[in-house]
Amino acid sequence: MPAPKASRLVCLALCGILTHLTALEACSTGADGGPAGAPVPAAHAPAPALPNFDLLWDPERPDSTEARLRAILPAARASGGDDYLLQLLTQIARAAGQQRKFDEAHRTLDEVEARIAEMDPSAFPLVGIRYLLERGRVFHSSGGPDAARPLFAEAWERAEALGATYHAVDAATMLASVEPAAEAIGWRERAWLVAENSRDPRTRARLGEFHDDLGQAYLDAGDPEGALGAFGRAVAWREENDGPAEVRTAKRRVARALRSLDRCEDALTILAEVAKEIAESGAEEDGCLSEEIGECLLATEGEAAARPHFARAHELLSTDPELVENEPERLARLARLARLGALR
Repeated sequence: MPAPKASRLVCLALCGILTHLTALEACSTGADGGPAGAPVPAAHAPAPALPNFDLLWDPERPDSTEARLRAILPAARASGGDDYLLQLLTQIARAAGQQRKFDEAHRTLDEVEARIAEMDPSAFPLVGIRYLLERGRVFHSSGGPDAARPLFAEAWERAEALGATYHAVDAATMLASVEPAAEAIGWRERAWLVAENSRDPRTRARLGEFHDDLGQAYLDAGDPEGALGAFGRAVAWREENDGPAEVRTAKRRVARALRSLDRCEDALTILAEVAKEIAESGAEEDGCLSEEIGECLLATEGEAAARPHFARAHELLSTDPELVENEPERLARLARLARLGALR
């Protein structure tokens, strides 16, 4: 499928970036895929007793993540290693921000900022990049995308210049989250292409996520054909690299793109297969799957056929605190379509 015009231009512009990143990464990535040696310093391990704190992350539990990170903070302070300590503090701030403890996150980042001001910034470049990312993330999560944007942009520029692909794709992803739909596609493509050309296993491990994000960006920009291609690549990648649950989610997204192309019958065929897999495996029921089935049936058979699926979707999704806080309109619509609230 030919790329949209804007996508072709972005891809051409990225050729130089990817060549630069690949060359830098060849001299800055160790055998284990992490940064090693000049020009990129070791991200973690100033002393053998200090663990790789990136491995302590549980994205679903920022509270327990913060507790684990704080448990090693005294040893990090005692070690005298500024690189490790300051990077650790940025991640403590990130965990606090994910719990909406924004003032606490900013105070932690203020400590990092003050220490950076006393340092030679070239001595520990990853500290500066991670500081910019986490300060931007806290601003973004607390409703300040305009304050976050220049921080993410500077993080991207520094990470790209350093050849730190893991942090470059993180910055590109965050920039996509603060830009309008048309500009977001360019940043999603940057993240995908940098990861595709990276030799860092941690960066490449995010390729499925980047396919998903790019597909959603295409949908948001009104390009369902582009979305179908990206979601299809996500299915292929996840079938090779992920588990059944991730593959089912990727297939559901393909169905979403098909619905936008008025191919609801094809979408329903895929959704029925996914529902069968869930039932046969005893896996946890997926509220988003029920929602998508309802949307396809609403378009093809009408409200009566769709209603029980919307009802089940509402029942499942209304237990998700993040959706309750961030997408109340979506839940209210499900309630209306399920006749659980006011009639339309």
